Amino acid sequence: MNRRTFQLLGEPEAVSLLFDIDNLSIGLRPCDLLMPNAFPLAPRGKTGGHVIWAMSFMKAHQIHPTGTIRFLNAVIENGVLVLDLNYTARTTQSPRTGWRKEQ
Repeated sequence: MNRRTFQLLGEPEAVSLLFDIDNLSIGLRPCDLLMPNAFPLAPRGKTGGHVIWAMSFMKAHQIHPTGTIRFLNAVIENGVLVLDLNYTARTTQSPRTGWRKEQ
């Protein structure tokens, strides 16, 4: 999640993830870190972006991305970030399974 989206959501410490099977959409609703099923947001990089590790959520709802994906039609509706799985694109970065940076 980029810095601007993080700020528009109110800079939450965690989000709860929602899944709409009819529209194939994932929702991210800001919540308190102590809430059940809260996924913490972790800072990523120097530009203010954040990352969510949600593999357990993806497995529970049988969503199987093949690498990192970008959501082309992300919108915020009533304080919930809606990510449409019908409009995605692979990032240019390939999966890093077993990848190590050479020293």
